[in-house]
Amino acid sequence: MSLPVAAAADHWEKYIGPSEPSRDFPKDFLPLLPKDRQAAAMANPWADPHVGGWGSDKCPAGHKPRTPVVFVHGNGGFAGHWEMDHPPTWVSARRVFLESGYCPRELWAVSYDGAGSYSTYNAVNAGEVYRFIEAVRRYLKVPKVDVVSHSLGVTVVRKAGFDHRDLYRHIRRFVAIAGATEGTTTCRGTAEQGILHVCDEVAPGSAWLEDLNSIGHTPPGPDYLALYDGTGVMDDFYLGPDALSPQMKGACNHALPFTDHFTLGWGPEAVEIYLDFVRAGKLPSCEPYEYRS
Repeated sequence: MSLPVAAAADHWEKYIGPSEPSRDFPKDFLPLLPKDRQAAAMANPWADPHVGGWGSDKCPAGHKPRTPVVFVHGNGGFAGHWEMDHPPTWVSARRVFLESGYCPRELWAVSYDGAGSYSTYNAVNAGEVYRFIEAVRRYLKVPKVDVVSHSLGVTVVRKAGFDHRDLYRHIRRFVAIAGATEGTTTCRGTAEQGILHVCDEVAPGSAWLEDLNSIGHTPPGPDYLALYDGTGVMDDFYLGPDALSPQMKGACNHALPFTDHFTLGWGPEAVEIYLDFVRAGKLPSCEPYEYRS
C-alpha cells in the first residue's frame, strides 16, 4: 500500500531526521523556546526537543534602543549562517549589524531545521517560527520586531503569518531574500512524485502556494523588501521562467543581477542593503527587473 504524498514525506522525516541544534540564549529565555515538531516526531528524539539558535540579553549602558531583528534561515540551514564570515563572498550579518550600532540584545536567530544540512518544509516549521518571534517580542517587551528571512525562511514566515494573522501586526519591516513566492525551479516536476514534502508546497502553480498567496504577497502591517537575482541563470533555485518568482507584489523588489542564492543572503552588498532597510527604512531601487529569456 502506498502512502499519500504528505504522509510519505512525514514518514521519512521521522527516521532521517535533523541532528540537534546548538542553543545560545539567556537562561531566562530558554523556557520561552518552542518545541521542534520534527524532533518530537523522530524515532531518536533529541535530548532537548526545543528549537535552537542564538540571542542575547547584553546591551551597553546608554545604548539607544533599536527595533530588534529576528533572522530566519532557509532549507538545510541553521542560525549559524547569519554569523558566517568568508570575505569577500560572504560576511557575517550579525557582525555587520553589531558594527553598525545594534547591540547583542537586539539580534536573534532561530534554528528551526536542527543543526542544518537537512531538508525540511514550511508547514511543519511555521508554528515554531511564529512562537519564536513572539517569544523574542515578549522577552524584550517590544511591540514589534524586524524579520530578515532567506529562501525557505521567507515562505515559513509567510505561512506563520497566514496561520496567525496577528504576526503581521508585530513585524515592522520584513526582508524576503530569494523566497519561493511563486515557486522554485528545483521543485518543477517533483511535486507529484512525493519525493520531498517541500516540493508539494512550493512547486510552481501548487495548491499550497495558491492558498498562501490568496491573502496577497504582502498583507498589511510590515514594510517589505524583496531581494533576488532576476537573471534566471545565477540563482539556481530560480532559473529561466522562474527568474522573477521571488518578487512580491506590494514590496520594494530589488534585483542583484548575477548573484547566486547564498550570496543574496550573506554577500556584502546584500547585507548592507537589508541593514539600511531595517535600521533606517532606506530602500534601494525598486524598479522592476526586466528578465530576458
